Amino acid sequence: MIKIHYIWQEFFEHIESRRGYTTQKLVTMYRAMSPMLTKIEGLVVNTNTGKAVKLAPYYQYWESIIYDGIKQVIHINFLYFESLHNY
Repeated sequence: MIKIHYIWQEFFEHIESRRGYTTQKLVTMYRAMSPMLTKIEGLVVNTNTGKAVKLAPYYQYWESIIYDGIKQVIHINFLYFESLHNY
């Protein structure tokens, strides 16, 4: 029982230590995308609102990429959690 408790504790300590770093990195990357997308919008449709109707599929594509990346990180963490649980 003590070994199982240690594994769970280790997992949550690991997740907590990485959470802040990962969150900050994702936020930084997300914020860096906005000016790039706005620049592309300016070059393609001569506006810089981030809401150009003609580029909606393009914006949806990047939203999907970001969302899929977040899902992948969560999935990897669940796999790690499961591997500790099955240990």
